[in-house]
Amino acid sequence: MDQNSNDIDKTSVPDASKYNFFLKIHKSIVSPGFYIAATGFSPKTIILFLVQMCLFTAAISGGAYTYYALNDKTGLPAVLPDILPGMSINKGTLDPARPTPYVPEKPYVAKSLNILFCLPGVFDALPDSFVVVDTSALVNKKASKAQLLLTSSNFEINTGNGAYLKLPYSKIFPGSDTIVFSRQGIKKILGKNIVSVYINFFIQSGIINTGTICLSIIFLTLASYIFRIEKKEKIGIYFKMACCAVSPVFIGLNLLAVSGAQFPDFWYILVVISVIIMFRGIQSGRKQTLNID
Repeated sequence: MDQNSNDIDKTSVPDASKYNFFLKIHKSIVSPGFYIAATGFSPKTIILFLVQMCLFTAAISGGAYTYYALNDKTGLPAVLPDILPGMSINKGTLDPARPTPYVPEKPYVAKSLNILFCLPGVFDALPDSFVVVDTSALVNKKASKAQLLLTSSNFEINTGNGAYLKLPYSKIFPGSDTIVFSRQGIKKILGKNIVSVYINFFIQSGIINTGTICLSIIFLTLASYIFRIEKKEKIGIYFKMACCAVSPVFIGLNLLAVSGAQFPDFWYILVVISVIIMFRGIQSGRKQTLNID
């Protein structure tokens, strides 16, 4: 290849820095030739693109989880009354409305935790007595298998060896004199604190999805680097491409959150799609470099 053909190739590469976020997402999926431009991205542009993906995902997923959590037919207002039937908190004190210790039914506990922690299906295999309500202090904490313990004044989390982290109800529900664990009572308290609920889901889903996106990028980078044909290429080139090729994961995570569906193996499908898209981009780059139609 002579000097003139090299000059033509360089001038044919688009200025990727002019692409906005959504155009980068679009091009990274439909245009294999875009990955030639992606290799010219500055580190700042790549990091900004990655941060934008993570923030958009957190914002969309956070909103979706908030919507589904507040749903009075399938969300927390529908589930919590089955875990704590007839119970209430009055001025920071739990009234169980029944003799304790009381162990809620496991399916309801699992469903509520799946909603609270943005992890559909993860808590389905909970052990028995995962949650125990005990306002009489009869439970032997050192021998108990309870991971979540509701006492008269505190929500307690088992940290191991019989030690529990205590969170007073008065701190969890500040400014609320009485909280009734009924469908309407839960819906009211969640609606009253909807901003805090959204922030909670924004942070939780943001951490989970950011981890998923970053793990996908690492996988794509290593896979393309290990199986590269051009041995002289540095791993940074493949990292830049991987940050663009992860777009299907970004889109899939948001669609999954908005749909409210549970699909544990969805990530594997998205990564396979990303691998195909990335290697199409690499092949397109090789063809242009070699000036092959």
